[in-house]
Amino acid sequence: MKKNWSSLFMILKIALTYVGAVIGAGFASGQEIFEFFVQYGDKGMIGLFGAGVLFILGGIIFLKLAQHFNINTYYEIFYRILGKRSGFIVDVIYILFILGSVSVMLAGSGTIFQETFGVRYSVGVLITLLVVIITIFAGVKGILMVNTFLIPILMLVIIYTCLSYLGSDLIETIGTLSPIRTFPWYLSGMMYVSFNVFLSMALLVTIGSKVKERRSLTLGGFLGGLLLMILLLMMGYTMISFFSEISYVEMPMLIIASYSGDVLHIIYTIGLWFAMITTAVAHVYAFIQRVSPLLRLSYYNSAMLTVVIVLPLTRFGFANLVRYLYPLYGLVALGILVMMIVKSVRGY
Repeated sequence: MKKNWSSLFMILKIALTYVGAVIGAGFASGQEIFEFFVQYGDKGMIGLFGAGVLFILGGIIFLKLAQHFNINTYYEIFYRILGKRSGFIVDVIYILFILGSVSVMLAGSGTIFQETFGVRYSVGVLITLLVVIITIFAGVKGILMVNTFLIPILMLVIIYTCLSYLGSDLIETIGTLSPIRTFPWYLSGMMYVSFNVFLSMALLVTIGSKVKERRSLTLGGFLGGLLLMILLLMMGYTMISFFSEISYVEMPMLIIASYSGDVLHIIYTIGLWFAMITTAVAHVYAFIQRVSPLLRLSYYNSAMLTVVIVLPLTRFGFANLVRYLYPLYGLVALGILVMMIVKSVRGY
């Protein structure tokens, strides 16, 4: 009985860590979902379901690949599958990706502190960065623990907000929307999943290498992907219902939450901040994993290097980074993941 409970808890931790690595400022704020899905109307809703399926498959595949190759750090999987030259190129791309992502999380936190609580933008950024660094120093166990407690709270806030508007007149609204992106709706969905799975790889590989039970990995990846699918569909449904109100805002879900009063708005704001913390933690940890052996720096000095690099990037602003940086990430990540899967199937 004790072993069964231990296995169930491990499955839950794997799932929540996967969800935590994906649900960042762009996801929980609704900005990513609007950019990649909602503005495509009815086809965007189909894309959301397809994205959920891909999240399930992606989580399971890369958790198992990490276990199969028996590696301890995420960058090893690039070299093992792609070879020395291609692996190095992808390694550098990943480093740039995670630095950009951390800057997005910090920029979003600064915006939240400034607009909601009246605290200076720079102070909000520094507070969030401090929380992230403290969690990082706690190691993998600290990261798993943060996700285990924070992610369920965030999920409940998102679900409650969406359910508050269940029954809005979606049928009449959805047909009036028209695609305004340059990418086809199906490619947009694949790009979205690709950059999220790619950026989550550091934690997926770390977990996959440490968990020995294949069943726990499979079920953890499946549950994590399923939870992401449910959240995507609920948020997409809600945002389409409020399309005209959120078309030109930075954080659509915060606007929607504010319609239910100040209490839900503040609760959602705090939940969104949790999302920024969990994603920033995952990506700072990935950066430290890579830079520490590469530059022969200590864990502490690698963390400080992260601070020095990402702080100036926060000046570009949250919405601009999500709108222009993430689609580029998606195209590049899609090509990399397809190449990795093909080469893995062929026996590399």
